[in-house]
Amino acid sequence: MHSFLSRVNALSAFVVTVLAGLMTMCAVSTVFFNSHADVQISAHELKVHVAREYPGFERNDMASFAFNLHADLEPLFNWNVKMLFVYLVAEYSTPKNPVNQIVIWDRIVQRDDVHEIHVEDEEMEYDFFDDGNQLTGHKNITLSLHWNVIHIAGTLPRENTGHVSIELPDAYEPYERSKYRRLRHRSP
Repeated sequence: MHSFLSRVNALSAFVVTVLAGLMTMCAVSTVFFNSHADVQISAHELKVHVAREYPGFERNDMASFAFNLHADLEPLFNWNVKMLFVYLVAEYSTPKNPVNQIVIWDRIVQRDDVHEIHVEDEEMEYDFFDDGNQLTGHKNITLSLHWNVIHIAGTLPRENTGHVSIELPDAYEPYERSKYRRLRHRSP
Protein backbone atom coordinates (compact mmCIF):
# COMPACT_ATOMS: atom_id res chain seq x y z
CA MET A 1 0.00 0.00 0.00
CA HIS A 2 1.23 3.54 -0.72
CA SER A 3 2.05 5.82 2.16
CA PHE A 4 0.34 9.16 2.76
CA LEU A 5 3.42 11.12 1.58
CA SER A 6 3.70 9.21 -1.68
CA ARG A 7 0.01 9.89 -2.41
CA VAL A 8 0.49 13.63 -1.70
CA ASN A 9 3.56 13.60 -3.96
CA ALA A 10 1.64 11.91 -6.80
CA LEU A 11 -1.31 14.29 -6.43
CA SER A 12 0.89 17.41 -6.39
CA ALA A 13 2.87 16.19 -9.43
CA PHE A 14 -0.41 15.64 -11.30
CA VAL A 15 -1.73 19.10 -10.35
CA VAL A 16 1.52 20.82 -11.41
CA THR A 17 1.52 18.94 -14.73
CA VAL A 18 -2.09 19.92 -15.46
CA LEU A 19 -1.40 23.57 -14.54
CA ALA A 20 1.70 23.65 -16.75
CA GLY A 21 -0.33 22.22 -19.64
CA LEU A 22 -3.09 24.82 -19.14
CA MET A 23 -0.56 27.67 -19.02
CA THR A 24 1.10 26.41 -22.19
CA MET A 25 -2.26 26.26 -23.98
CA CYS A 26 -3.04 29.77 -22.71
CA ALA A 27 0.26 31.12 -24.05
CA VAL A 28 -0.01 29.34 -27.41
CA SER A 29 -3.60 30.52 -27.94
CA THR A 30 -2.53 34.18 -28.23
CA VAL A 31 0.73 33.84 -30.18
CA PHE A 32 -0.81 34.79 -33.51
CA PHE A 33 -2.86 37.79 -32.36
CA ASN A 34 -2.23 41.10 -34.12
CA SER A 35 0.12 43.31 -32.12
CA HIS A 36 -0.03 46.50 -34.17
CA ALA A 37 -1.24 49.82 -32.78
CA ASP A 38 -2.02 53.09 -34.53
CA VAL A 39 0.38 55.76 -33.24
CA GLN A 40 0.98 59.42 -34.12
CA ILE A 41 3.89 61.33 -32.55
CA SER A 42 4.95 64.91 -33.02
CA ALA A 43 7.44 67.13 -31.20
CA HIS A 44 7.67 70.89 -30.83
CA GLU A 45 9.47 73.57 -28.78
CA LEU A 46 12.80 71.87 -29.47
CA LYS A 47 15.72 73.34 -27.48
CA VAL A 48 19.30 72.41 -26.68
CA HIS A 49 20.95 73.54 -23.44
CA VAL A 50 24.38 73.24 -21.89
CA ALA A 51 23.82 70.93 -18.93
CA ARG A 52 25.50 72.27 -15.82
CA GLU A 53 24.08 69.65 -13.49
CA TYR A 54 27.27 67.73 -12.77
CA PRO A 55 30.32 69.83 -11.95
CA GLY A 56 33.64 68.22 -12.74
CA PHE A 57 32.44 66.48 -15.89
CA GLU A 58 33.00 67.70 -19.42
CA ARG A 59 30.35 69.91 -20.92
CA ASN A 60 27.30 67.88 -21.90
CA ASP A 61 24.29 68.82 -23.98
CA MET A 62 20.72 68.46 -22.81
CA ALA A 63 17.77 68.56 -25.18
CA SER A 64 14.23 69.45 -24.20
CA PHE A 65 11.00 69.47 -26.11
CA ALA A 66 7.29 68.93 -25.76
CA PHE A 67 5.48 66.22 -27.65
CA ASN A 68 2.03 65.10 -28.71
CA LEU A 69 1.22 61.41 -28.64
CA HIS A 70 -1.93 59.67 -29.82
CA ALA A 71 -2.06 55.89 -29.62
CA ASP A 72 -4.89 53.39 -29.87
CA LEU A 73 -3.68 50.35 -27.93
CA GLU A 74 -6.96 48.42 -28.02
CA PRO A 75 -5.70 45.88 -30.65
CA LEU A 76 -2.89 44.86 -28.26
CA PHE A 77 -5.28 43.65 -25.57
CA ASN A 78 -6.82 40.20 -25.52
CA TRP A 79 -7.90 37.83 -22.78
CA ASN A 80 -4.29 36.86 -22.01
CA VAL A 81 -2.88 40.41 -21.59
CA LYS A 82 -2.55 41.74 -18.06
CA MET A 83 -0.97 45.13 -18.83
CA LEU A 84 1.26 47.10 -21.18
CA PHE A 85 4.40 49.01 -20.31
CA VAL A 86 4.48 51.82 -22.88
CA TYR A 87 7.49 54.11 -23.34
CA LEU A 88 8.70 56.78 -25.77
CA VAL A 89 12.31 56.39 -26.93
CA ALA A 90 14.61 58.93 -28.59
CA GLU A 91 17.30 57.27 -30.71
CA TYR A 92 20.23 58.96 -32.42
CA SER A 93 23.89 58.40 -33.28
CA THR A 94 27.02 60.45 -32.70
CA PRO A 95 30.64 59.85 -33.73
CA LYS A 96 31.48 59.03 -30.11
CA ASN A 97 28.54 56.63 -29.61
CA PRO A 98 26.98 55.05 -32.71
CA VAL A 99 23.79 53.97 -30.90
CA ASN A 100 22.08 56.16 -28.29
CA GLN A 101 18.65 55.25 -26.96
CA ILE A 102 16.99 57.32 -24.25
CA VAL A 103 13.60 56.69 -22.65
CA ILE A 104 11.97 60.09 -22.27
CA TRP A 105 8.43 59.15 -21.16
CA ASP A 106 6.59 56.05 -19.95
CA ARG A 107 3.22 54.83 -18.78
CA ILE A 108 1.67 51.58 -17.54
CA VAL A 109 -1.69 50.71 -19.11
CA GLN A 110 -3.69 48.17 -17.10
CA ARG A 111 -6.30 45.88 -18.59
CA ASP A 112 -9.12 47.87 -16.95
CA ASP A 113 -7.76 51.29 -18.03
CA VAL A 114 -8.73 53.21 -21.13
CA HIS A 115 -6.67 51.72 -23.95
CA GLU A 116 -6.11 55.00 -25.77
CA ILE A 117 -3.36 57.48 -24.96
CA HIS A 118 -3.94 61.12 -25.88
CA VAL A 119 -1.13 63.35 -24.66
CA GLU A 120 -0.89 66.99 -25.75
CA ASP A 121 2.04 69.34 -25.05
CA GLU A 122 3.61 66.85 -22.65
CA GLU A 123 7.10 67.60 -21.35
CA MET A 124 9.67 64.85 -21.24
CA GLU A 125 9.49 62.81 -18.06
CA TYR A 126 13.18 61.93 -18.06
CA ASP A 127 16.14 64.15 -18.99
CA PHE A 128 17.64 63.88 -22.46
CA PHE A 129 21.40 64.17 -21.86
CA ASP A 130 24.05 63.54 -24.47
CA ASP A 131 27.40 62.08 -23.46
CA GLY A 132 29.23 65.03 -24.96
CA ASN A 133 28.26 68.15 -26.86
CA GLN A 134 26.92 66.82 -30.14
CA LEU A 135 23.20 67.56 -29.92
CA THR A 136 23.19 71.06 -31.41
CA GLY A 137 22.09 70.88 -35.02
CA HIS A 138 21.54 67.13 -34.90
CA LYS A 139 19.42 66.30 -37.95
CA ASN A 140 18.17 62.80 -37.25
CA ILE A 141 16.72 62.00 -33.83
CA THR A 142 14.03 59.35 -34.11
CA LEU A 143 11.16 59.22 -31.63
CA SER A 144 9.33 55.90 -31.44
CA LEU A 145 6.76 54.36 -29.16
CA HIS A 146 7.74 51.01 -27.66
CA TRP A 147 5.72 48.66 -25.49
CA ASN A 148 6.14 45.45 -23.57
CA VAL A 149 3.09 43.21 -23.42
CA ILE A 150 2.80 41.59 -20.00
CA HIS A 151 0.82 38.39 -20.52
CA ILE A 152 -0.87 36.35 -17.85
CA ALA A 153 1.01 33.38 -19.32
CA GLY A 154 3.52 33.53 -22.15
CA THR A 155 6.45 35.47 -23.47
CA LEU A 156 7.35 39.12 -22.84
CA PRO A 157 7.53 40.61 -26.35
CA ARG A 158 8.89 44.09 -27.03
CA GLU A 159 7.27 45.91 -29.95
CA ASN A 160 7.55 49.41 -31.41
CA THR A 161 5.87 51.64 -33.94
CA GLY A 162 5.12 55.28 -34.67
CA HIS A 163 8.52 56.54 -35.79
CA VAL A 164 9.08 60.26 -36.39
CA SER A 165 12.36 62.11 -37.02
CA ILE A 166 13.11 65.49 -35.48
CA GLU A 167 15.89 68.03 -35.95
CA LEU A 168 17.40 69.98 -33.07
CA PRO A 169 18.27 73.69 -33.37
CA ASP A 170 21.80 74.85 -34.15
CA ALA A 171 22.07 77.28 -31.19
CA TYR A 172 21.97 76.79 -27.45
CA GLU A 173 19.07 78.15 -25.39
CA PRO A 174 19.52 79.47 -21.84
CA TYR A 175 18.98 76.79 -19.23
CA GLU A 176 16.02 77.43 -16.93
CA ARG A 177 16.45 75.11 -13.98
CA SER A 178 13.06 75.80 -12.44
CA LYS A 179 11.23 74.92 -15.65
CA TYR A 180 12.95 71.63 -16.38
CA ARG A 181 13.59 70.36 -12.86
CA ARG A 182 10.18 70.75 -11.26
CA LEU A 183 8.36 67.79 -9.87
CA ARG A 184 6.31 66.20 -12.57
CA HIS A 185 2.91 64.83 -11.68
CA ARG A 186 1.96 61.84 -13.74
CA SER A 187 -1.45 61.77 -15.30
CA PRO A 188 -3.44 58.54 -14.91
